[in-house]
Amino acid sequence: MSAVSVDRSASVGAGLRQVRIARGMTLRGLARCIDVSPATLSQIENGKTGLTVDRLNRIADALGVRPAEILEAGRAALTAPAEEPETLVATRSDPPGQVEACRQWREYEPLSLAPVLQAALEEILAVGYHGTSM
Repeated sequence: MSAVSVDRSASVGAGLRQVRIARGMTLRGLARCIDVSPATLSQIENGKTGLTVDRLNRIADALGVRPAEILEAGRAALTAPAEEPETLVATRSDPPGQVEACRQWREYEPLSLAPVLQAALEEILAVGYHGTSM
């Protein structure tokens, strides 16, 4: 990959981070909305992986902005002087309303199990694997 590509990816990622933070969305929350892992979104924001047009459009939709706004923020980040990074404190809660706005990631409907299997599962959960046999 050429240096130009790396710079371009880094600037788009920096612009994405600026817009995401300005819109009050967490990295995990945005990742959930666009059906990618938080690690993938982090790699995009840090310029470690490229951004497809389709994914840029999905991100822009989730943030409620035009794709051009993300790209413009990236260009501005490329020309702006480097700032001291903020000290961020991780929290486990999403901003109010964010969860409802996105499809729930990794949440599944309850399983319908046969009574014998359900009893065995409950026993494993109560006693622990080492104390049960099936």
